[in-house]
This record gives sequence, C-alpha cells and structure tokens, in this order.
Amino acid sequence: MSALPGQTFDSWADSLRQAVEWKPEHISAYSLIIEPGTPFFDLFEKGKLPALPDEWKDGEVRGLRARGGYTVDIAWQGHRMTHAMVHCDRDGVLHLSDGRTFVHKAGETVFIGPA
Repeated sequence: MSALPGQTFDSWADSLRQAVEWKPEHISAYSLIIEPGTPFFDLFEKGKLPALPDEWKDGEVRGLRARGGYTVDIAWQGHRMTHAMVHCDRDGVLHLSDGRTFVHKAGETVFIGPA
C-alpha cells in the first residue's frame, strides 16, 4: 500500500522489492485514497493526513502490474498526476474510477492525462 502517512518513497520501494523477492503469482498495489465522509477525509481536511507524503511531491513509478493484463507507468508533479501509460497485454476495455473508458487491443499502450 502506498501513500500511507509517514511513508517515504524509499520505504515503499523497499516493501515492494521484498514482496517481489517472495516471487508471488500476483502483486496488488493500492494507494490510500481519501474519500469524503470518512474519518480520514476529516483528518486530511484539517491538514493532519497527507494524501501523498511530502517526499512524494514529484515522482514516477514504472512497471506496476495490474489485474487484467495491464502494466502501468505513472508520473506526477506537485502531488497531481501528469500522465499514465497503460500497456495492455490483451484486448479489452479499461475503466477508470473517474468514469473514463478506453477500448484497446492487445499490445496497445493507452495514454491517460489528468482528469
């Protein structure tokens, strides 16, 4: 899990490296998301719970595997996503949580800009 309070990029990367060393069949990577109406959201609004650690203001991650045959590269600046590249292993439809949908063929790469 990423974007936990107090977590640094290096500590997250070390955790991911350890998980890969175990050679699991699958790794799921999730980011802490602050949802309105939750205690976390209330803390975030009061400045007590950052959505991304300060150390992660700018950055990128490459090669994250996602369920459904996807590999994701993502970059952000100022705590905001600048773009993501989703490499597709098979034909399908990619649905994003913001409502956008992308139909793709195997071998294609989908470019996703900020919502």
